Formats: sequence, structure tokens, C-alpha cells
Amino acid sequence: MRAYVSIRTSEALIAEAKDNVRVQEDALAIATSRFQNGATSELDPTQAATVLESTRATIPPLQATLEQGRNALCTLLGVHPGSLDPLIATGPKRVPVVPTRVAVGMPADMLRRRPDVRSAELHAAAQCERIGIAKADYYPSFSIAGVLGLETTSTAAGVAPINAGSIFYSVGPQVHWSFLNYGRITNNVRVQDARFQELLVEYQNTVLVAVREVEDALSGFLNAQDAIAPSEKAVVTARRALELSISQYREGSADYQRVLDSEKALLQQEQSLTQASSSIATNMVALFKALGGGWQLEQGRGIVPEHTRHEMEDRTNWGNMLRQPVEKQH
Repeated sequence: MRAYVSIRTSEALIAEAKDNVRVQEDALAIATSRFQNGATSELDPTQAATVLESTRATIPPLQATLEQGRNALCTLLGVHPGSLDPLIATGPKRVPVVPTRVAVGMPADMLRRRPDVRSAELHAAAQCERIGIAKADYYPSFSIAGVLGLETTSTAAGVAPINAGSIFYSVGPQVHWSFLNYGRITNNVRVQDARFQELLVEYQNTVLVAVREVEDALSGFLNAQDAIAPSEKAVVTARRALELSISQYREGSADYQRVLDSEKALLQQEQSLTQASSSIATNMVALFKALGGGWQLEQGRGIVPEHTRHEMEDRTNWGNMLRQPVEKQH
């Protein structure tokens, strides 16, 4: 999702740059006309051309970023680069609009859905059980062993026939007690307990990192939303300032420096607005990821994609294991 946001952000920035190129071309035409008519010096069209070419120079790097974003999205989806270009071209070339509010539920329950938190928790739980397994060596273990078989005898006439007397068996209890290895058992218990403590600290650190990521994403999401309204107003006023400066320059009541300043301000404010919108979407994706969301979209489907399942079943008999749907996470 973050790659998709990057693609749409690059497209929006390219569109804004091209719009500014058209505005600056019109401004250059006005400056050139005034210079040819002797109303101003050559400095005005020269400055206008400089700003125009500078704006044009920003488009190729944005195009490269756009292509890289498309290739990254193709790689994430497991398809060849360029395969998604027709699909991407049909969508709106703007930054995705996300909800202004997000319900995160109970933080502890949401964080437990994260794969890294669940993995750290289960590793610690498994290691805790190993402590009990190690302590079990302190005590004797009992088992029953038995042997059941047939025996025959060979004679000059051949092998004797099998009958009830040919059956033999043996049954008896066995006791295993490592009472002479208490030192080794004690040290093994200590080792397992130390490993459990290590995994417990790792689990706690994983939870702290998860909480920090959620708080960072929430902070970025909320602050980016606060920046949208001022950025939109700045774009509106910058466009109006550019219109006024060009009109005054055409009438000869203002110099070209005002036009240059207005053009630069408009481009800067439009890019700031696009980046703020992109920041909202990017932080929403980061928040969704930090809260462990995502795999619930696969509920009711198989645990592996269909084409992968066919390849695995062609190699090995998996029974019905690969066809079982993903269980709902609580």
C-alpha cells in the first residue's frame, strides 16, 4: 500500500509541475512580448526562461521515482515489472483519500495481532515449557516394555510347524532415574530458565517497539491532517497572487520579480499540499501495519494462493491441509 501511495504522489507532483510549466510558458510569452516592444529589458524574459527550465528539470527525476514505485509494487505483488501499468493507468492520478478518523479498538488486543508480537509471545511460552521438561529429569520415569514373537525348530524332516507352543512373550517394567546426574540436570534447568528470561525480555522489547510504532503513526497521521487546511489556503492565495502579479506586469504596474516570486511560491505550496496529503495516507498505512492489520482480508480463503497450492500438490500429497481456510483472529 505504501508503494501505491508513492506512485500516486509522484503522479500528482508531475501533474503539478506540468501545470506550472504551462503557466510559466505564458509568463515567458508576456515577458518576451514586452521586451520585443521595448517596454522592458532583456532581463525579464531571461529570468522567465530560467525559472521555466528549472521547473522542467524537476519532471524527469519525478518520472524516475514513478517508474521505481511501479516496479516496487510489481515486485511486492509477485508480477513482472510493467504488468500493472494498464491497471494503474485506469485509476485516479491523485493521492488516495483516507478516512479522517480511525478506530484502533483496545490497544493491547490490537497489538497482539502483530506477527512479531505473537511470534515473540509463543517463543517465550514454548521456552517456559522447556523449563518444566528439564525439571522432569529430577524424577524417575516408569515404562513397560514387552516382546512378542514366534519360534520354531528345525528337524531332519524340515521346519517344525507353528503352533501355540511356538509363541513367546516377555513383559516387564522399566525404571529410569538419573539420580547420579543431579548436577547436570540442575545446570540444564538453569540454562533453560536463562533462555526463558532472555526471550521474555525480547518479548517485552517487541511490545515496546510496537507501541512506539503505533504512537509514531498516530502522531504523524494527526499532525499531517492539521497541515492540510493551511496548505490548501496557501495554494489558493498563491494562485491568486500569481494571477495578480501577471496582470500587473502585463499592464506595466509591477516588475517581473513579483511574477517570479509568485511562480516559485505557487509551485512550492502545491508540492507542500501534495506531500501533506501523501503523509496522511502514508501514516495511515503505517498505523494499519503497526496495529497488526491486514491478514483478516484473507479470512475464508486457503492458507496459500491457489496457483501455489497446485504446484505443491503436484509434488507432494498434502491431503486437505492446504485447502483449509484461514481462521479468524480474535
